[in-house]
Amino acid sequence: AGTQTSALAFGGVSGPPNVSTANSEAWNGSSWTEGPNLGQARNKMAGFGTQTAALGCGGYNTPPESTFALTEEYNGSTWSEQTDMSTARRYLMGFGTQTAGLVVGGFDPSISSATEEYDGTSWTTGGALNNATASAGSAGADNTAGLVFGGQAPPGNLTRTEAYDGTTWSTKPSMASARKLTCGTGTKSLALCAGGQNPPSTSNLQTTEEFHSTTNTVTAAAWASGGAMNTARAFLFGLGPQTAAIGAGGYISTFTPTADSEEYDGTSWTEGNNLNTGRYGISGLGTQT
Repeated sequence: AGTQTSALAFGGVSGPPNVSTANSEAWNGSSWTEGPNLGQARNKMAGFGTQTAALGCGGYNTPPESTFALTEEYNGSTWSEQTDMSTARRYLMGFGTQTAGLVVGGFDPSISSATEEYDGTSWTTGGALNNATASAGSAGADNTAGLVFGGQAPPGNLTRTEAYDGTTWSTKPSMASARKLTCGTGTKSLALCAGGQNPPSTSNLQTTEEFHSTTNTVTAAAWASGGAMNTARAFLFGLGPQTAAIGAGGYISTFTPTADSEEYDGTSWTEGNNLNTGRYGISGLGTQT
C-alpha cells in the first residue's frame, strides 16, 4: 500500500517452513523498517491505502488452513480489527483508500465475481464482475474507479481487463500475456502490470505491460509493453503510480521466497534495497518512498 516513497508491506508467506506471517514493514524510499504486526497472520489477501491509512482484507492462513473475512486498518501506529467483509475469501483483489475501498473476486471457496465496497466503517455490496476471477492484478484510486486485469478462472489464466465506475464493471482491452499472481498498481486510466505466472510453463514472467486510457484522444484504452523486471517471479506485490512503482517479494522457482525489490520509473526496472524477509503472497501499499 502507498507510494514509491512512502509504502507499507504486510502479511504473506515466510519460510522455510512456509507459514503465514503477520509481519509489517514500512518503506521510506531507501530502506525498510519493522512496524507493528497484523493482528492475524495471513497471506493471499487484498491490501491498499497509504502508509498511515492502510487496509488489509480477507486472506488465508496455513497452518491451520483458514479463509478470512477479516478486515484490519492501520493508522500509522497500530493495526486494529474492523467490520468483517460479508464473504470470507482468498486470492481476492482490492484497490482504493481506507475510507473508499473495494474488494472483488477471489475464492470463497468457489471462484467469485462479488464486489464489496468499504466506507471506513462498513461493507456494502457493489456491482459484480462480468466474469468471476481470482489472483488478478488491480489498480484504482478509490471505490468508484478501478481496474482488474489478468488472473485465473476455469479453464486457465486470463488476459482480460474489467473497469469499475462505482456501479458496474465493463470490459476493456485485454493484455498481451495471460498471467496471474502479478504486481498490479496505478489508477483506472494509467495502470501497470508486471511479473506473475502463466502455467503450464514453470517459468515466472519478467514482462511488464502498461495500460493507458484518456478522454483526450479517440485511441481506445490499451496495454503496451514496458520494461522487463530484472528477476522473474510470481505472487509478488506492487505499489505506487505507473511512473514511480515498486514490485517486491514473491517466489522464484520451486516456491522459493525472495526478498528482491525493484523500482519502476515508467520505462525500466532497477534494483532497490531488498525486503528484510523474503516471502510471497505478500500485500503492499504506499508510495516509492
